[in-house]
Parts: sequence; structure tokens; C-alpha cells
Amino acid sequence: IKDLIIRGGENIAPAHVEAVLLRHPAVLTVAVIGLPDPDLGERVAAVVQLASDAVVTEQDLGEFAAASLARFELPADWWLRTEPLPMHDSGKTNKTQLKTDWPR
Repeated sequence: IKDLIIRGGENIAPAHVEAVLLRHPAVLTVAVIGLPDPDLGERVAAVVQLASDAVVTEQDLGEFAAASLARFELPADWWLRTEPLPMHDSGKTNKTQLKTDWPR
């Protein structure tokens, strides 16, 4: 899978967005992916594994990320979950599986 999101002509590195979100105390793991968008080409989407006792909303995470990210880098779509993200045998997050499983 390519590791670059192109949103309306802007190049977005998922690793940069992930690093910012990982600084939030409620976030255990995060994967940022590009989902298709009819107007912009792709939109930024974040799959976030939260601590089981976390009380945090998409809005909370968005406001936290906005302090460190450009507006075009902010996730437009969120999937907050407590179960672990799917992994490859290599130990990397299976982003292809996340795109397939994305709640519609």
C-alpha cells in the first residue's frame, strides 16, 4: 500500500499524523489511511485504538491534533475502537485490512 495520502493536491504523510495522535494519552495505537473522496481524491481517515478506560471523542482528538497539524492533514473520518488493530506477521499495521473493514 502506498504510504502517502493526496488530498486536493496536498501530500500528507500518514506517519506524521500518526505521530501527533500517538501523543494523546488515551491513544494506544493509530493508523492513518486515505479513503476515496469524489472531490478531493482522498480524505484522511484515522483508526484509533483507545485505552479501554478512555473517555475521548472524535472531536477531542481532532482538537488535540489541530494544535500540531495543518488543516488539510486533520482526519475527516474516525474509527475509534478498543480492540487491537490488525497486524501483518512483520508487526506492521495491516492498513489494507482496515480499508476493507472500514465501517460504512
